[in-house]
Amino acid sequence: MKIKNADGFGIGMPYREYSEELQKQVEEFNCTVTEVFSDPETIEDGNRDGGNDAILLHEISAIDVLAISFAIYEDFFDTIPDIKLSIYGIPHEVWNRYLSEDDRYSSNQKLNTWATFKDNNYSECDLLAARQIETTDLYYIDYAEFNKDNRYKQFLMVLEMGHIPCEYSFYITGNMGYVMDEGGESAYAAWKEANKNKFIE
Repeated sequence: MKIKNADGFGIGMPYREYSEELQKQVEEFNCTVTEVFSDPETIEDGNRDGGNDAILLHEISAIDVLAISFAIYEDFFDTIPDIKLSIYGIPHEVWNRYLSEDDRYSSNQKLNTWATFKDNNYSECDLLAARQIETTDLYYIDYAEFNKDNRYKQFLMVLEMGHIPCEYSFYITGNMGYVMDEGGESAYAAWKEANKNKFIE
């Protein structure tokens, strides 16, 4: 496998003493959504002076496997929140209803699309995998397997957390992608079988 950067989570909550401001931040955090099936690259194609409304050409670039790590410090805290990671596929026809088929769109258009999906409980997307995260570990997502029929234009990782105690710490990161070396399928299949308990399925 060759390393290839990919969009992904990069969030955390440090351990801090209780305060009203911290309480407010905790209450507001309930769900994070990010696209994962692309390089964080944008091809220059238009005026960037428009800020988040600037229409730019984005280069969608597939990855085969994404690694995502969770550090939830379950041995340190008496309780940890419910943590659920779900993977949704966005079919091409759904993508084209909201965003340009030729991948020209603004940051605001993309974020508004993710918000619409969330408001509709992702009913227009296909739920492909989900897992409750209960232990600190490194996990994997096999996008090549999910998209072997090229049904999906893009994928979303949706992280949902239950009640988060104010004095709680966690860190989640998932921006390391991999692409298959030519002829490496058999070696990967053997590795995946040996690590199947770490895949989000």
